[in-house]
Amino acid sequence: MNHLRDVVHNMAAGYRLALMLPVRRDSFRLGIDQAVLLLLASFVLWLGYSFLITDPKREFNAYGLSHTASIYLLFLFSVYLIARIQGVPWAAGTLLVLMASVGPFVLSVVALLLSYDDSTAGQQYYVATLFLVWVIWLPAVAFRVVRLIYGASVGRALALALVYALCNTGPQFVLPEQRLWYSMEVEDELADEARINVEDTYDAQRDLLDRVTGSLAPQRPGVTDLYFVGFGGSAYQDVFMKEVRFVRELFDDRFDTQDRSVMLINNRTTVEELPLASASNLRRVLGGIARHIDREEDMLFVFLTSHGSRDHVLSTSFWPLDLNGLSAARLKEILDLSEIKWRVLVVSACYSGGFIDVLKDENTLIMTAARADRNSFGCSNLNDFTYFGQAYFEERLRQDFSFVEAFHDARQAIAAREKREGLTPSQPQIHIGSAIESKLAELEARLRRKDMEQLTNRQPAAN
Repeated sequence: MNHLRDVVHNMAAGYRLALMLPVRRDSFRLGIDQAVLLLLASFVLWLGYSFLITDPKREFNAYGLSHTASIYLLFLFSVYLIARIQGVPWAAGTLLVLMASVGPFVLSVVALLLSYDDSTAGQQYYVATLFLVWVIWLPAVAFRVVRLIYGASVGRALALALVYALCNTGPQFVLPEQRLWYSMEVEDELADEARINVEDTYDAQRDLLDRVTGSLAPQRPGVTDLYFVGFGGSAYQDVFMKEVRFVRELFDDRFDTQDRSVMLINNRTTVEELPLASASNLRRVLGGIARHIDREEDMLFVFLTSHGSRDHVLSTSFWPLDLNGLSAARLKEILDLSEIKWRVLVVSACYSGGFIDVLKDENTLIMTAARADRNSFGCSNLNDFTYFGQAYFEERLRQDFSFVEAFHDARQAIAAREKREGLTPSQPQIHIGSAIESKLAELEARLRRKDMEQLTNRQPAAN
């Protein structure tokens, strides 16, 4: 009973320590038993929280124990290292109790904050919460503990708090996540994905590509024909498939790409009917389009939507298939191999602004959903569009034939939405090649004439 009473006492002191309230070193009950019990209390809290937030149809994930053990091991190592640097390793026990006393309170707060739905705003809230806890709050507690135990100067305490952050906090963003509980519905979905026949899928690509490129209509002499290619890279969220399908329908209906449009999509629901969104398939599709067009007269519109990385590679993830990501350099190589002169490229992904410098020339219009060092938003199974896709395609290009003017309007709408939601601005980027401006005006004028003709034909004849 004394041990449990001391644990409660230490947790109360840890509460004051975590909230930066006045607390003394002698407010804590020290000893190895207390350190073990406090760490155990933290684990039980996290186990219970993981259980509660998982759907009722759940299963314990034994691999989650190894992930949790790694976190605790890093914590113990960071505590030992601080004590060793201070030259008084015997004080590691005191340091351990004080830091462990904070754990139950911190985990309780994190559990409360992370009770979110799977919306885009919720995902951003999740990331912000992890950042605040692991990068700011816990190192700040470590700073205070070092000052409390060792009486260290502010500078030395800051340095030791940095050591704690590097050894304990930094790896949290690198370790692959393994939850302690998994929803059986998620397991069922993964099992369905596993039933994809990898060999048959790869083998079917040539026939699927022949079907979509063989059905392309030839170009019309004297007409600036537009050919559309939609590329939905990541299979893990349906939003990319939904965007490509919508934009293809929009372009077929409004931008005269009927029989001149192709979709490449990574998704379980389309794997038997559409070619995969891969670099090699994109190369073959553009080669097929190049055989149908007049390179001087006609234009290519490529829409790529997926997750993006800081080194400017689009994700083509589709487990259990093993597909290479699509880098900016590889995309340029594919476009150049096609020898298609007039190009409009839209890259909707995080960090997509990094594609511009690699792809830009006087014959190309490039638009991206974000700056080279910024995230874009809206990647969720709950969404039909990303923020950029909704603002640019669904809202603007349904009303406008100008790709450039629609982009400027969409950029303003996105900025306003991100401000309302408290998000870091994505800052979509644009490059307009000097030679393509007149070609875009030519295409826009033709589409406006076509639209007016259709409107006139739909109007009832006057009596």
